[in-house]
Amino acid sequence: MRDGKIVLAEVGVGPVSMSYGLLVAKQPNVHVLLFEPHPIYCEQLRPLVAGRTNVELFEVAIGDEPGKLTLYDEGTSSSLAGVASPSEQHKGAHARKGYEVQVARMSQFDKGDIDLLRIDTEGSEFACLKHLVSRPKQIVVEIYNDLATYINPCLFEISEWAEANGYRCVAVHDSDFVYER
Repeated sequence: MRDGKIVLAEVGVGPVSMSYGLLVAKQPNVHVLLFEPHPIYCEQLRPLVAGRTNVELFEVAIGDEPGKLTLYDEGTSSSLAGVASPSEQHKGAHARKGYEVQVARMSQFDKGDIDLLRIDTEGSEFACLKHLVSRPKQIVVEIYNDLATYINPCLFEISEWAEANGYRCVAVHDSDFVYER
């Protein structure tokens, strides 16, 4: 909790229409952290969060090593270079252009007060978890795509991390695993 508010972190927001964090931000008792590296999606998000004191938008990819990487533009499946993402797995190469984006570890932003965490980063989910300071009550992690033709390459590591940190998988919803403590 932060200033008496529940803290939700959404890592990999995507387009405005897909943002769970923006829906939740309408509640007065919630503080929302939005992480989105795609410049077009950030451009769309900025006016919607402007002036909201309970929403912070970070134009950054959450990854394992700080620096700059290419974000391959695959729409809602955009991913960082070198990550075994759904689009890379299916096409063997990225079909669209890329953007150079800033990459940071989750620990740079995590003050230890995140209550709910949603991660949809097209293969970088474990990089987010392993640098997490908080131990949220609930974590939602994308594990596979809707057609089950892609399975997160770090599923084993995610499961091990969850167990070692006192989480258990309580549900599978769409393409996500829901972990709770």
